[in-house]
Amino acid sequence: MTDSWQPDFITRLPLFESLTSTYPADWPTCTAWPTIADYNQYLANAETPIINSNGQPIYCVSQIRKSQAFMEGYEPRIYLHGELMTRVENWHDFFNMLVWRTLPKIKAAMNAWQYQLLKQRLPAQTKRTPLENILTHLDENGVIVVSSDPVLIELLKMQRWQDLFWRQRAAVKANMRFFILGHALYEKSLNPYIGMTGSGIAFTMPADFFSNSLTQQLQAMDMHISACLAQESWLKNLTKLLPVPILGIPDVWPANADYHFYENKNYFREKISDKC
Repeated sequence: MTDSWQPDFITRLPLFESLTSTYPADWPTCTAWPTIADYNQYLANAETPIINSNGQPIYCVSQIRKSQAFMEGYEPRIYLHGELMTRVENWHDFFNMLVWRTLPKIKAAMNAWQYQLLKQRLPAQTKRTPLENILTHLDENGVIVVSSDPVLIELLKMQRWQDLFWRQRAAVKANMRFFILGHALYEKSLNPYIGMTGSGIAFTMPADFFSNSLTQQLQAMDMHISACLAQESWLKNLTKLLPVPILGIPDVWPANADYHFYENKNYFREKISDKC
């Protein structure tokens, strides 16, 4: 079963803004899905090569029937050969390819970890490790949050949503950005719903970061987070990801222009104390 192509998706909501820096100009007017060949042309046209952690070019290949052989698995094929198994006319895999093009160093670093962790536990252990679960949540549902104001980062961590998204609304617009990393979260954004929540990692950046272009901001994030992922200690300390109620981000969703939108406690949940 294939998904219906929606050529105008990228113009609908600010949630897709990160993709606009590299998105092909002709795709929003296409009447049919881009092909695997189109995907590969898009990846190959990047100014900086899109490569895996072994320096091999990333390119899409048609999804094949799942093999039991480790070397034929999804993550191993990316790591060993640069082969990104991709289903045609499928939003989930389409967005995965777009994120590879937009944040390639982060994707390569996560893939390297997934490969190594899989290799360590298979075939003796079939259940994912906690570290693999963290990486999977980032890959599928991740949100990168950056701000030049530590106070805003702290409000996010404490889940004080009305303070952050309403009372500090102007500051959030000026000094905070939310970059979607997870391709499944992009897929959900095609049909947004109350309850849609990302898995966040937050960083404090210099004030001049926000005067840079979107492309420069993405490149800086790609470099910074991939360098963090290269440190085993950083990843192992990432025991919890921050909940980010996506539709609460100022101007992302029309209804959040009203204060009462943030009174929905089922969506904007208060932080549960870590203490017993």
